[in-house]
Amino acid sequence: MRRGFYLVNPATREMKKVPKTPSWRPVRPFCLSLCGFGFDSSTNEYKVVNGQVYSDINVIVFSVYTLKTDSWRKIECFSPYHAYWFQGIFLNGAIHWSATTVGDRSSSVIVSFLLAEEEVREIRLPPIGDTCLANLGVFRDCLCITLAGIDQTFNEFWVMKEYGVSESWTRMRVSMPYHQLSHFGFSTKSHDLMVCGSSFVMYDFKEESFRNLPIRDTTLGGNGVGVYVEGLFPLIDREQDESRRVDNQVLIKLKHA
Repeated sequence: MRRGFYLVNPATREMKKVPKTPSWRPVRPFCLSLCGFGFDSSTNEYKVVNGQVYSDINVIVFSVYTLKTDSWRKIECFSPYHAYWFQGIFLNGAIHWSATTVGDRSSSVIVSFLLAEEEVREIRLPPIGDTCLANLGVFRDCLCITLAGIDQTFNEFWVMKEYGVSESWTRMRVSMPYHQLSHFGFSTKSHDLMVCGSSFVMYDFKEESFRNLPIRDTTLGGNGVGVYVEGLFPLIDREQDESRRVDNQVLIKLKHA
């Protein structure tokens, strides 16, 4: 399959290839790329976001694709950040990425792109120190941070209890030390799904116990797992496709006339 963005709905068995992202600026050295996908409740539509981060000139160019228009729009803004992750985390109407500020005294932050307002906001991280990387996730409908570092083991992660309020960051402990841990927002009444290293784990925070899920032949990437919620939202506008088909038929007839 060729590189690019595809929207897929397993419930309707539809797949739609998103048009190629426009090139708004010439490719520059140190240009980083990031992306995200989410639902804009203010307009009742899905959006794909692709960002090109030009750290050398402190600019980020967002391309925003909407399913209804089947086209991209350009949003350019000042952005003194380097981004860690290519794929963003969607929560509370915004897409989030881990990032570092550019400058002599750089610091780690969370950069969010609000789908309704189509603007960038910054969220401060909890006190994790300068030796750790912050990996974003979703824990019980809250933004969360797990830690990563070279040759380091951790037994805690952080949860933002009140969205957007830095003072609400709360430390959570786990009874299994980890090198790499990811949360994706899936939970039952008693357990939460986590990806620890290369294994799926169901964790019981009340009993502080866990069990590995026996899922074989699965290669896990840190941001390659998500929660699928079944829905019948159509990816293809049947009326629009039929109109295009009729227009093409008329065009062909005119050419042969």
